[in-house]
This record gives sequence, C-alpha cells and structure tokens, in this order.
Amino acid sequence: MTAPGGCRDDRSATSPLDTTVMLALADAVLCEAADSPTRRELDILRAQLRGALMQLVPAVEDAARASHHAGLPVRAILCVGETRGRLGLTPGPSLSSEVKLTQSLARSVRALTGHLEQLRTGSSRRAAEAWHPPKGITVQLVNAGRYWDAVRVPQSIGEPVRARLREASGAIIHDGYARAMYWLVLPDAVTAWSTLSQHVQVLGEGTYVAVPPVHWTDRPGLEWMQPPTPTRYLTDAGLLTAALDTELGPR
Repeated sequence: MTAPGGCRDDRSATSPLDTTVMLALADAVLCEAADSPTRRELDILRAQLRGALMQLVPAVEDAARASHHAGLPVRAILCVGETRGRLGLTPGPSLSSEVKLTQSLARSVRALTGHLEQLRTGSSRRAAEAWHPPKGITVQLVNAGRYWDAVRVPQSIGEPVRARLREASGAIIHDGYARAMYWLVLPDAVTAWSTLSQHVQVLGEGTYVAVPPVHWTDRPGLEWMQPPTPTRYLTDAGLLTAALDTELGPR
C-alpha cells in the first residue's frame, strides 16, 4: 500500500536504514563545489533520495510514537508532513527547477535523519551554550556561532514562514528598519542553506547579531516579533528549512 505523498507503508519490505549513506547522498547533492549535474543524473539522484525518504518517513513516525520527550515528536511529525508534500512534487520544465526539487529532497533527508537521531537519543546533535537575552535598555551585539546561529530572511518571506511554522517557531527578532526577520537555531545546523535561496542568509561564527532587550516587543525598529521564553528560543533547523523551502518553492 502507498501512503499519501508516495510513502510506502509496507515497512517489512524496506531494507535496514543506513543513515550514513543517506546523509552522504544528501551532502553530495547540496555540496556547492559539485559539478552541475545533467538531467539524467538529477533523475537518478531524485530516485535515490525518494527511496531514502520512503524509509525515513515511517522510521521517524515509529520513533516519534515511542518517544517520551515533550517536544521532539511534534517537531518530527511536522517535518514528516513537509516531506510528504515534497514527495508529491514534480519538477518544472527548466533544469533549475529540477535542481531545486532535488535539493529540496536532499534537505528533507538531512532533516529527517537529524530528527531520527534526536528521537532515539532524546537530544540534539550539538547542544548550544546556555544563553539569556539582554534584560537592560540597550541592544546587545551577540557573537553568532557560540550560543546559536541566526537565519535572516526578508520580512516578505518571513511572515508566511512564521504562519507556516505556527507553534513550532522559536523566538524571532524583527528589524523594522531593514524589514528583516531572524530565527535562532543550533550552531552549525544550517551550513548548507546557502543553496536554498539568495534571500536566506545564515549568520554563524565570525558574525554578530544585534539582539534587543527581551521586553522590546512593540517598537518601530529592532524588536522581538516572537519573544523568547525561559525554556525556548531556538527553532528546529529542519522545520525552518522545510518551511522556507516550501514558501520559496522550486524555481
């Protein structure tokens, strides 16, 4: 039987998961230094990525059902939903459209393997250092890459992404003057996102982010569009990737 999105539900027919091979495939697709693939090569890569995702989807669903963690299963299942949507897509007539869809599938492989690892271990691959937003009356420059990386997008893209993420979104910094939005994610979680779009900027080690005081939530300039809480300010990188990619769409 085939589940929605083209995911096979006959789990006994799938071979054992080899996430190392799956990640290597996704990395090869997203590598910026790689040669431009031909249409034939893209067809083969998409078939391989779809095969990997058809194994990952039920594995993540099973792990989510078995998990006792408060938040990980919800984020994983949301990512599964985005993945099912991508599996139902077909590329447009242009080569660039084929490349974008292939990269989208590769990012889903990365996201789901990360969720699977987190569900099995109960934690993220890399924990961020403890961080608290400023509580004073001045903006603070924070060195990105230590506590978190920041993902900057234009507000015209960020608003619908926020609506798509809903309760899955962590804190969001809003720069009203530049009309930009910033999500905070685990360090090094988004190193390959430069392939997503020229509109998405990842701020990591070696860069600084202007962070407003935590109580600045209704100001014309720099503010918290979605303020952090004592227990949550990071957004799951896999869900943010999927939401951005869905909003930007194959081009």
